[in-house]
Amino acid sequence: MQTFFFTCVATSRKPIFDRQNLDFINAIIQCCEYFSLRPSFLLHALSIMPNHIHFLYSEIDCKTDFNTRFLRFTTKQILSTNNLRLKHERVSFTSNYNDRKTQVWRPRSKLILVHNKQQYFAVKRYIHSNHLKEFWKGAAFNQKFPSLTFSPRFWD
Repeated sequence: MQTFFFTCVATSRKPIFDRQNLDFINAIIQCCEYFSLRPSFLLHALSIMPNHIHFLYSEIDCKTDFNTRFLRFTTKQILSTNNLRLKHERVSFTSNYNDRKTQVWRPRSKLILVHNKQQYFAVKRYIHSNHLKEFWKGAAFNQKFPSLTFSPRFWD
């Protein structure tokens, strides 16, 4: 079993996870629920920030490939949700890359292998305290989305 700290950032650091975009947050929650039902995947912590998301998770058989599948699934969900909106309510996901028209996530999301108990708890603390930082207090995301905890006794 391997444990990972995964961070994905919205393209151009757009604050797409705010009060106007609760449907985008629902896409994230649906994806996490889907993976949580799999016996080979264990979600420990999650924090949804205005323009990025942090995960702490374990893959038991290392075949889940959560990070890649998460990015694909949520991209499809967010783009299809966005297309159902009225034109003036849509978020622009125009890409600067030649191989695609739209892009939800920045390329090269951060994926870090957690090697030991100390790193696990340090990452978990970081995830749970990230939304409390001074930088986010003045953001448009005034209703701070709480970080969620799963399986709190993982290392005990």
